[in-house]
Amino acid sequence: MLNLDRLTEAARSAYQYSSGRMIALTRVVLAFVFLFALWIDPDQPARVVIVGYILLGGYFLLAIAMLALSWRSWWWDHRLAWPLMAVDICAFL
Repeated sequence: MLNLDRLTEAARSAYQYSSGRMIALTRVVLAFVFLFALWIDPDQPARVVIVGYILLGGYFLLAIAMLALSWRSWWWDHRLAWPLMAVDICAFL
């Protein structure tokens, strides 16, 4: 028989620090969407397409790493919030 209390506690602990996790997940989705848009229309960065792929690919890998980090440690997620906000602003400007 499934222990309902353990299942409820596991669900509660997974979403206890959900704001950082949601921001990290949104970062991954945005990076993927921009990378996909570049793949669909590679002529958009008019000068150097490979630089766009490198920048967005690196940002996508960083976003995945930060998602894994935020899922494991709320402390690191909290400590890296301001630097990652600066990276997010620079990436999407």
